[in-house]
Amino acid sequence: MKVGGVFSSKAPLEFGELQVYGRCTLPGGCEGKKLSTFGKLSVEGGLSCEQVDVGGVTVVRGDMSASDMLVNGRLEISGSLSVTGTLETNGSSEVKGDLAGADLRVGGGLAARKAIISNQADGSGAREAEQGLRATSGAIRTGTMCRGRLGGGRVVGGTS
Repeated sequence: MKVGGVFSSKAPLEFGELQVYGRCTLPGGCEGKKLSTFGKLSVEGGLSCEQVDVGGVTVVRGDMSASDMLVNGRLEISGSLSVTGTLETNGSSEVKGDLAGADLRVGGGLAARKAIISNQADGSGAREAEQGLRATSGAIRTGTMCRGRLGGGRVVGGTS
């Protein structure tokens, strides 16, 4: 499904691929294979999707789960975010709850209450985790601002 104008659903959707180039409003409980946004997507509750690509604005008022996520726009989640694969953020991402994932690559801003990364956290930009960020290994690039505790088996700082 491709949305180039305004799309709104009152009931939860199960979709294969949803591309949003305009404004899209969905209820909570939607599930899909692939979600691409280049306009504004608002979800009034939880969302589950295998692959997510944000180039515009995505607002989820609940928890979100995905296999892989790429954020080059703005992502706001009022609940928690679980990514079983890679979360790459080059835009602005804010998770009010906890962030859990396998790999984290930050090139923009990322804020979460707590971040637990089972493999590697890498990148530059601003990272904020008031209750800490923990990863098996991590690299903090030159010019990165981190707020909150950092922990891991191996953390390298000041790399370019």
